[in-house]
Amino acid sequence: MTVSQLVFGNDTDEGGSGGEATTSTASASGLSGGSELTVRFAQSTLAKTWGDPPFRVRATANQQAQITYDATGPCRVEDGQVSLDGAGACRVTATAASTNGQQASARLDIALAKARPKISAGTCRSCTRVSSPTS
Repeated sequence: MTVSQLVFGNDTDEGGSGGEATTSTASASGLSGGSELTVRFAQSTLAKTWGDPPFRVRATANQQAQITYDATGPCRVEDGQVSLDGAGACRVTATAASTNGQQASARLDIALAKARPKISAGTCRSCTRVSSPTS
């Protein structure tokens, strides 16, 4: 798990395309006056291919909160940067903790397609031909 800075607002920097945001609301027992903490990604799903370069994700909270990221599956996340380690299903979870003790989390599901190898053969200008021996 890695800790991000305190985040508040709707600024996002996520690559790819996706659907609606996944949001979680936390109840704060024993707290009065104040809104419930929510955290969200701008989208809930991404489609990537194994071999794509690392990319950034960012979750935001509706109030000042410290956001941490964690990943499961063939990926890892550090400071909001996701690296892909293979094909399959990756889930990034953002957990927000507010200064008044509330917690909330949101998830981002990433479908990782298999990489398609690119093989090409060019002309070899410095190659030498080897003849096969004859008996």
